Amino acid sequence: MKKQFWVYGLLTLIAFSSWLIADRIMPKPEVFPSTASHRPDSFSEQFTKTVMNLDGTPKHKLTAESMIHFRDDKSTELKKPIFVFFDDDQPPWTVRSDTGLVSSNGKSILLGGNVFINRPAAPGVRRIDIITKNLTVKPKANTAETEEFAELTSRSNRISGTGLDVNFGQIKKVTLHSNVRGKYEKP
Repeated sequence: MKKQFWVYGLLTLIAFSSWLIADRIMPKPEVFPSTASHRPDSFSEQFTKTVMNLDGTPKHKLTAESMIHFRDDKSTELKKPIFVFFDDDQPPWTVRSDTGLVSSNGKSILLGGNVFINRPAAPGVRRIDIITKNLTVKPKANTAETEEFAELTSRSNRISGTGLDVNFGQIKKVTLHSNVRGKYEKP
């Protein structure tokens, strides 16, 4: 009986050792995270969204070559977005960029890549052009900001600096944060 117990123990030990060795040398199947959750649930080509004031006049308008909305994080990707802030008594401000990403709550839009801000000239109003990158627009606050380099040109005047805040609301204001340099010429 002792001899049989010893043989069964040895066979069990061999079987267990074989299982351990096989487990270590056999390739394990790769486990990939599910990408099913980050799928678009809607899209549009030549997308346009206009927000109106209480009196029925346009407040601001967002257009893009394409718009893709994602269900999982409720974000929206934009291709070649153009954001326009309208003003009753002055020309509108137009903000263009390569890409855009609208936050899930819609309170901010990150305009990625090269950004161009423009307000055309009108009687009593100078033309303004601003070049920067990676601008965050907050439509409800009528503001935009970036920590990137920005350059403002108006007529023959040129101002540049790092960091930019723009207020498109009732009080128009452009602020450069640091390393500000300017070149002013009489017209």
